[in-house]
Amino acid sequence: MGDHIEEKVAEIGAEVEAMLKDVNLGLSIVRKDIKKRCLKEKKRVREKKRAEEEKRAKEEKRVKEEKRVKEEEILVKEANKVDKRVRKSNAKRKGK
Repeated sequence: MGDHIEEKVAEIGAEVEAMLKDVNLGLSIVRKDIKKRCLKEKKRVREKKRAEEEKRAKEEKRVKEEKRVKEEEILVKEANKVDKRVRKSNAKRKGK
């Protein structure tokens, strides 16, 4: 009877080891899947951040260009005013 018990204990031990190997294999697969998903999510976040930075940079460039155009328009108006004054002054001198 003792040998029979030892055989059963050995069988049960082998079955437990097999189950543990299956569990470890399953956990390994799950871990790999989680790691893969995390990497995909990190990549997606990096791409989204890069797109937002590009969008922000384009907006800043557009705003700077608008500001430059407005400043240029102001300078042109001021130059026209000065030019008119100079012409009037020159016309008065010629008329004298």
